[in-house]
Amino acid sequence: MTTAWTGLVMTSDRAVAEATATSPVLAAPPTVEPAVVVGVDDSASSDSAVTWAAAEAVARQLPLRIVHAWTIPVLTPWAAPINVELASSAEVHGRALLQRYVVQAERTPGVVASAYQVDGSAGQVLGECAKHAALVVLGSHHLSEVGRMIAGSVSSAVTASAVCPTVVVPGSKNSGGRDPAPAGLPVVVGVTPYADQDARLVDFGLDHARRHRAPIRIVTCWHPALGNQTLPPPRELHLWLSEFVSGCRDRFPEVDRVELVVRRSQPRDVLLEAADQAALLVLGRRHRHTHLGQLLGSTGHAAVVNAACPVAIIPPQWPAPAGLSR
Repeated sequence: MTTAWTGLVMTSDRAVAEATATSPVLAAPPTVEPAVVVGVDDSASSDSAVTWAAAEAVARQLPLRIVHAWTIPVLTPWAAPINVELASSAEVHGRALLQRYVVQAERTPGVVASAYQVDGSAGQVLGECAKHAALVVLGSHHLSEVGRMIAGSVSSAVTASAVCPTVVVPGSKNSGGRDPAPAGLPVVVGVTPYADQDARLVDFGLDHARRHRAPIRIVTCWHPALGNQTLPPPRELHLWLSEFVSGCRDRFPEVDRVELVVRRSQPRDVLLEAADQAALLVLGRRHRHTHLGQLLGSTGHAAVVNAACPVAIIPPQWPAPAGLSR
């Protein structure tokens, strides 16, 4: 096992310069080796995120980058001594935090972990990491009721804008205290009816199931806006799902336990129920822009803040199946 370390950088400009020299994840060369990146802070959910990310890095045969971003508010000039004291305290705290997470990650046999502390907002730093990562992993803070209505957390910001897949891992409270990577449970993939572009979600789910020798369940929901609400889903939807998944399965012949599910209900309710007994829930991100930036759809947001299992959010521009090489 190998551990690399970069020192704390006190300004954003120096952070970029040092990251470029020592950390491929935070640099921008196109030839850099991809990695699994996990963003951490001092919350309990980061423990679960590091454990999950370490196992995934080994499964993908990729290095693990543990990233802690921090920033100190700029005070008035007369408060310069306070600024220095705050920065020094943040440096000491960050180093101790990362040392602890490296030790935790290295409990996973075969992991190659490195740690990085960067001056900057967590959302921006991890968004930059995502440009050169195979996967970005975060812990879910499971917000208050007000926070659940406002996509203001780091996990919501990153999943709504990252250019690579992101996985949000629940803390022990929301997961019921279970292992964040339980064996034997299925990968659940939620797809939109008749949306052929969701093949990238099925590819990601099949690839994960292949790596972890897990079964997979592919779910689509039919909820008529008008008419008889008790009617079963149309036969054409069953046929479409079967043909749709068949095309994806040809790329992953090793996965032989595949279940197709068509439900007549709201997707949010069905998928959150499925997440209670899943190893991973895979959802897609749609193109949604507002004057506040990009947003997750309602189903994705509900899953990120409520699901009992890790949730993978796949961006629309993610290259599949070519992007599955690692």
